[in-house]
Amino acid sequence: MRSFDLDSIREGAIDYTPTIESLTIEIDANALNSSASGSCGLHLPHAYLSFSAVTNNVLVYNTTNQTFSFQKDPNPVSNSHNHVPWYDYLIGLGALGAAIIAIVLAAVESGLGDSLSGSKLAGSLSAAPASTVKWVGLDQVRIQNGELNDCLLFHSDVA
Repeated sequence: MRSFDLDSIREGAIDYTPTIESLTIEIDANALNSSASGSCGLHLPHAYLSFSAVTNNVLVYNTTNQTFSFQKDPNPVSNSHNHVPWYDYLIGLGALGAAIIAIVLAAVESGLGDSLSGSKLAGSLSAAPASTVKWVGLDQVRIQNGELNDCLLFHSDVA
């Protein structure tokens, strides 16, 4: 898999860009299970933050708007570990630098938690109306319900 970047996390005047290095997405009943891991550089020579997250995003179909979306996981599992060599603390101006690095680490970890716990990794189909698929000979297909059940299922009336 090729790595890719998530949206940047801004702390103060500096942006930190997390990179996903491993991603697995599977269908589990009515949800997408996402497992991701990666790292985020901290703008010091050898300092970075490694992270991982597992989310479970349930598919919801809105019959009024005829759209699909994935719900945010209320209980994501995530962890992170910072890798800051002692000499990077010295580059960061000693004790003051260590305090600043600690604040930055906490902010980046918090921002990562927000990014990884939502439906961003699972994606969002909310912009894709149910009428995206056109069947030859069926001019009006009104989707009544949609669900994941090891595959994407549509329940509809055909006119």
